[in-house]
Amino acid sequence: MKLIQSLQEIHPPRPTAVALGFFDGVHLGHRAVVGAAAAYAKGADGLLPVAFSFSTARHAPQKKAGGRIYPDEQRALLLGEAGARLVVLPPFEAIASMEPREFAGLLCGRLQAKVVCCGADYRFAKGGAAGVRELEELCREYGAHLEIVKPVTLGGERVSTTLIRQALAAGEVEKAARLLGGCYFIDTVVCTGRQIGRTLGFPTINQPFFYNAALPRFGVYAAFAVVDGKRLPAVANIGVKPTVGEHFAPGAETYILDFNRDLYGQRVRVELCAFLRPEERYDSLEELKGQIVRDCEQARLHCIG
Repeated sequence: MKLIQSLQEIHPPRPTAVALGFFDGVHLGHRAVVGAAAAYAKGADGLLPVAFSFSTARHAPQKKAGGRIYPDEQRALLLGEAGARLVVLPPFEAIASMEPREFAGLLCGRLQAKVVCCGADYRFAKGGAAGVRELEELCREYGAHLEIVKPVTLGGERVSTTLIRQALAAGEVEKAARLLGGCYFIDTVVCTGRQIGRTLGFPTINQPFFYNAALPRFGVYAAFAVVDGKRLPAVANIGVKPTVGEHFAPGAETYILDFNRDLYGQRVRVELCAFLRPEERYDSLEELKGQIVRDCEQARLHCIG
């Protein structure tokens, strides 16, 4: 998978099938759109599957309340896993003021789209002024085909980013995983903490959330930490560490069971598997230590059985 973050860098080696969407979370519905584009890659003259969205960096507007599920880097990797061979995430302002015909020209001209895939509610152009009807007409003028992908439902509910944000906020990470097609994860660089866990016999890795992240419910989770390609059982605390101090920014503090290696400065993926209990404040570190022992026992049961 190749990531492009500027319109000027777009030079596909062959005609493309382009999947359009915001793709926050890259959930089952998003994967269906990308999969529809990837299906056109078959055969000797197959089209190059492309996922086209925009950057969710600080300058991008907040599309919906609740924050982003994943930042650009994780979105790109997940879109690649879904079937995209080229992921295009230009700055929002690079496409925000485009008129419908200009946007269609970008897709069918510079991106060489012969097929465009999107959901029925896709909006584009300045102020989201145009929808699939306008896109279909413009694609036809450029000699391209528009494929509208049906929404994906699970348990009678339409899979959506809003539903996933709600599940995360409630600590329902199993439900979020079903909607996402895989465990919700934190994947940032391990930073230095206050090392209180180490003094208690439970050395932890500390990871900040990215800017404007959709935060899971504060509390303790059974988790897996992916280190060197191996999924290791772990206990993750999401929150602000009420026992050891105040004014902490929300983050993930994870103890990897039966593991004691320095991971400072490394990227570690922590997958949340099950909510164990709310975040609590304890009167002493000894009381906290006793609770961590119980949390580890519960996490081991969830992760190993």
